[in-house]
Amino acid sequence: MSFLRRKCLPVVALAAIGAALAMAPTASAASAPPSPAAACEAPRLQTADGCVSRAAARRKIEAIVRDEMARQGLKAAIVRVDTGTRPLLSRAYGQSMAGVPANTRMHFRIGSMAIPYLITVLLQLQEEGRLSLDDKLSEYRPQLPDANQITLRMLAENTSGYLDWIQGNKSFATALFGNVFKQWSVRELLAIAFARGMGCAPGTCFKYAHTNYAVLAQVISVVTGHSVRSEIEQRVLKPLGLRGIAISRLPTMPGPVLHSYNSLRGNYEDSTFWSPSWTVGAGTVMSGTIADVARSARAIGSGALLSPAASRERFAADPSGLGTVAPGIHFGLGILVGNGWRVQNPNLNGYTGIEAYLPSRQISVAIVTTLLPRSGASETAYSTELFNRLARYLTPGHPGLAVKASGGSPTASRRPAESGNARSGNFSGLVKIGDGRKLFLRCHGIGSPTVVLISGFRGGFDDWTHVVAGPGKAPRPSSRAVFPRVSQFTRVCAYDRPGTESFNGALSPSTPVRQPTTAADGVADLHALLGAAGGKAPYVLVAHSWGGMIAQLYARTYPQQVAGLVLLDPGSPYLKQTLKPAQWRRFASGARKLGDPRTLEAAAYEPSVEEIEAAPPAPKLPAVVLSSDHPFPFGAGGNGTWPAWLGAQDLLAAGLGARHVTHTDSGHYIAGERPGLVVAAVRQVVAGDVEAAPVGNDW
Repeated sequence: MSFLRRKCLPVVALAAIGAALAMAPTASAASAPPSPAAACEAPRLQTADGCVSRAAARRKIEAIVRDEMARQGLKAAIVRVDTGTRPLLSRAYGQSMAGVPANTRMHFRIGSMAIPYLITVLLQLQEEGRLSLDDKLSEYRPQLPDANQITLRMLAENTSGYLDWIQGNKSFATALFGNVFKQWSVRELLAIAFARGMGCAPGTCFKYAHTNYAVLAQVISVVTGHSVRSEIEQRVLKPLGLRGIAISRLPTMPGPVLHSYNSLRGNYEDSTFWSPSWTVGAGTVMSGTIADVARSARAIGSGALLSPAASRERFAADPSGLGTVAPGIHFGLGILVGNGWRVQNPNLNGYTGIEAYLPSRQISVAIVTTLLPRSGASETAYSTELFNRLARYLTPGHPGLAVKASGGSPTASRRPAESGNARSGNFSGLVKIGDGRKLFLRCHGIGSPTVVLISGFRGGFDDWTHVVAGPGKAPRPSSRAVFPRVSQFTRVCAYDRPGTESFNGALSPSTPVRQPTTAADGVADLHALLGAAGGKAPYVLVAHSWGGMIAQLYARTYPQQVAGLVLLDPGSPYLKQTLKPAQWRRFASGARKLGDPRTLEAAAYEPSVEEIEAAPPAPKLPAVVLSSDHPFPFGAGGNGTWPAWLGAQDLLAAGLGARHVTHTDSGHYIAGERPGLVVAAVRQVVAGDVEAAPVGNDW
């Protein structure tokens, strides 16, 4: 079912460490069903497959890991899952180096997983009365910028306004990649960060920055008279028995070592012993084993070493709401909290990792991955994508977090809860559509008619903000993409259907619904969304793949609201005619089974064809159908069925009286591969003149 699967490809960005926090919830706290763990008698486990034995759960986890390694392009993965203190799975997959299998004893960089240790020391000192999180920074480091306005709490929750030395700083990235073995001093790093100025006034925005934790390390040293390294060793590592954790800003690590790789400098290379000194700061640059990470996840997540009050303070949301990164997800004190999980997810020097703990089920997950050449240039949070898949299976009522690590300066959320006015101007946020449901919508530009972009199966709005530079390349944000270019000549809106995903695997904040859904479900939601957002008809509908089925039925159902259609390699009701009966059954059955009843979108093609056939005839309006000319297996039985796919689009174009462009030099993702072609078609449909001469080389 390759064409139906979401294009979960890496997003290329600068190297960074920690949770860069471009994320969305897999399900809001209000909509996620309660954990049904109590329904299973021990030792059976409650999973998405029901009550299963530990051995069955272990086999399913291993299958998920292997599938994700192949899908994501991973060289190695070391995974540990514990229930309570009992390991359910602890295993390494793939190779550390050529001919050297990865194993669970190997050490790797743990990056921002060290930040909760630092915050533990800070909270212990507060309990001892030696400092308060509400103290001004000026009491300890008066020479630092805006120290008399910044509190220790602001530093811990990333609301100080300080900028990072790496994220969003291209000149630093250039210097870093110019000499990957340079030992950076904390003094140098802080000077670089402070020279960038403030990101905002203290306490008025959320900006994730390692600067905050480097400053907190200095505060701890001032208060205790000892290095932060010694405080962490004595107060955290020794009490928790974390014998494999080593603290050092030098490139060496205890052996055996899991080797890492990346292509961030243009060539795929071993990055294991690149200097880690640029990352968190003195006393907090660490390496460890998967057993250490799993134990840390459980200890930090369960509140070990702290009083209940201090532990609650660590995980509580900032009352100002600045740390709320998406509905149901917030950044606490040095840790991410959402859907019941407590998470840290580093990404540095070719390693991606995650530690996560779910208190309600006492489940801890620890993962580290390394990269192959096809994924080596990406800063995608691969371990987090794998964790999300495991969480959806292991804890279906708590389906994890979708967190992207990137080199850009993170702000509160990729998808803010509310921003702008949906009725006019630029808007990005959730829109209430009735029955307690919300859909995510983004609109830019001015003009009429409004162009509405409808993504393909399981595709998020970012299908329209990314481009692909060539075969095998990762989608990346671009000003050349369809959404920004169309916004230059008319108003354009894109939205997320329930259960859709962004390119980094983040599930949409749109309220989940029971899957599979039909084209009529999609029409009802889109009609409610446009009405609630105050949209002004008529609209030009631009739709890809499964979205094409929704657009066709919308035009038949509300013809007075549609000014034109641009369909990109669309699903077609005629496919039932052009495929053999067995091929059609295979295609329709596969589309229904790809989703998850509670979270991921699945497409019900058979009833959708019936809905389109039962609707009034298609209206006569400006329309263009763009078809791929690079054959692909779309789920009916290999590349040999591709002529049936194209034949169904021939019939669709003829029925609509549409211009049919078949020479596109593109695969299925036409919007990303040939954005200029799509924009030219949209421009002509908006003008109502699809018979006009093609524009330049866009056609």
